[in-house]
Amino acid sequence: SHSRHLTTDVVYMMRERRGAKKGQPAGKTDIAQHTPDVERVNTDALDAANFEGQPTPLSNRSVAVLCSLLAAILYANTLGHDYTFDDLAAVQNNKDVNWSTPVLTTIGHDFWGADITQISSHKSYRPLTVQSFRVNFVLAGQTPGALHLGNVVLYAVCAYAVCRTVLAIGDTASTASVGSLVSAVWWTSHPVHTEAVASIVGRAEILCALFSFAAVTAVQWARLRDNSGASISAGPPAAWGAYTAAIAALMCATLAKETGITIAVVCAAPDVCCVVRLIWARRWSPKEAKTMMPTAARSMVRVIALAALCVGYLAGRKILMGVDTPSGRFEDNPLRFITREQRVLTALVLATENARLLTWPWVLSCDYSFDAIPYVKSAKDPRLYQAVLPLFVALGGACIYAVRRAAVFRDAAVVVALSWLVFPLLPSSHIVDLGLVLAERTLFLPSIGVALLLKLVIDRLLAPTGGRKLTTRGIAVLVTATALCGSFQYRTVVRNRDWANNSALFRSANEAYPNSVKMLYMRGNIETNGEHAQMYYKRALEIYPFHCYSLSSMAAYMSHSYYRDLDKAVAYAERAGSSSACYFARGKRYYNQVMDQELVPLIEADATAKTTPLPLRCKRLGQLRTLHSVDEWSGAEVQTVQQLKQRRIELGCSS
Repeated sequence: SHSRHLTTDVVYMMRERRGAKKGQPAGKTDIAQHTPDVERVNTDALDAANFEGQPTPLSNRSVAVLCSLLAAILYANTLGHDYTFDDLAAVQNNKDVNWSTPVLTTIGHDFWGADITQISSHKSYRPLTVQSFRVNFVLAGQTPGALHLGNVVLYAVCAYAVCRTVLAIGDTASTASVGSLVSAVWWTSHPVHTEAVASIVGRAEILCALFSFAAVTAVQWARLRDNSGASISAGPPAAWGAYTAAIAALMCATLAKETGITIAVVCAAPDVCCVVRLIWARRWSPKEAKTMMPTAARSMVRVIALAALCVGYLAGRKILMGVDTPSGRFEDNPLRFITREQRVLTALVLATENARLLTWPWVLSCDYSFDAIPYVKSAKDPRLYQAVLPLFVALGGACIYAVRRAAVFRDAAVVVALSWLVFPLLPSSHIVDLGLVLAERTLFLPSIGVALLLKLVIDRLLAPTGGRKLTTRGIAVLVTATALCGSFQYRTVVRNRDWANNSALFRSANEAYPNSVKMLYMRGNIETNGEHAQMYYKRALEIYPFHCYSLSSMAAYMSHSYYRDLDKAVAYAERAGSSSACYFARGKRYYNQVMDQELVPLIEADATAKTTPLPLRCKRLGQLRTLHSVDEWSGAEVQTVQQLKQRRIELGCSS
């Protein structure tokens, strides 16, 4: 509750300097004259007093309970959903989840149940999330309804935690501001969260967020008590216990999902502000800088400790995983296979898409792989000037305005909001190799930063109205916020239906981004009409001619008795077999399945039937030899090719 009345040192230093310019003796405006000791030592805490807005009749706890109930209501229609998309591989068919694998063995596996040291591993290390699935399996079996119920309950708890921790900055124990209420409802209703809640594997995002809130709260609680000590080591024992709990929560967030490590920056943000204030104090008032040294020194120790934790985690991850680059295909993430210039320019375009998803998430998709959002091939791409340039000009102008008014340094809340927005998004901004282009689930944590900024802006807009009376501006703000939250709630409920099953999900994704190769292939798989399915496969091959799955599926269709055209089937199979994408685990399995069960038996039958004309028998043997040649060059394959050559010689086929 003290944070409501806290005022930072820099504000008073600037006032002191202004007073000196007007003829007032410098040093007369002492910080200690303005703030009691208990507040004086807490000046590095989150301070939202400058953004204090209109109060509501509700307490912060009431707002949190309201948002928790709203979260449960919004996602109640997901309880009857089936396994969808990644749920099949990560949960339903994952031996680590159904207790087929011992607990200790799962420690060395990635999120999908593969050995994490292998080059084919996805390198997503989330053992805490996997263990939550195992607990779910013990309590209610592996039925999808129970897993979806677990996600809804965790999201309701997450909504409560967001309101009670992050969005409670500046509120008293008895009253929540209008900004807190609006931002809490906005965050709870945001449609971009549907992937994290309606998809079972999205539990990683929710668990990561819950432990992140615990870490941030524990650090803030400890900071307020630690700063009352006379030296770095003189803080109360309770403070160091809270730091230990914060580090444990931070590691749990990281073990739920890798982006949890970025919350260390959020934890350190107020301490960084304290150090910056010290630097400013040495310029504006050296006398006051001396009094700030103990607090700033403790802040620096905390920043160094959190930095050491991050370095230790990254080193441990490197040791555990060996090669730290996940495997992948061009159609999954083309940014890994293009030039550095193209990658940087494409990342800028993706930043605008993230901004759109956070502000107006009406068009949503479960997949953004090649070619949903085409990568930038040159600096002449019009998207760079139509969307990217205006966005970054606006952001730059806002930063310049904030710095000129000293808003960033005056309120640690602004820095915390920006750290929530920026740093959890960095890992998915293609500064490292990823297996995806863009995903809505990666915006779960960054949306908290947007909600906090929304709260601060609304409270600032409503603050000048005076008392409890709302002006025309206040009414306009409330009407706009109500309409926005209502539209978000409607979109969330409707979007949940798309996650009911794979058929609905892939149809909606294909309609949202018609050029996504993966979704064209998936759309073909769910079609019961063979002609329609082939249409989607062929469209996928027009966009990306080397798509292993579409080529293999076309080979299978051409082998079918209704569409029997073995020459076309062999042509598709040859292209699939020579495609590098088919040498990844799942692509290879699917290709071999098509060859072994569909195509090869038919060609063998033609090649061995005595009723088959000799030229056709020779042709079929040649096609078999080609198919085996483009397959994996094991000893058995080499032997098969030699045997086929010998059979052609015996038949007298031409070379």
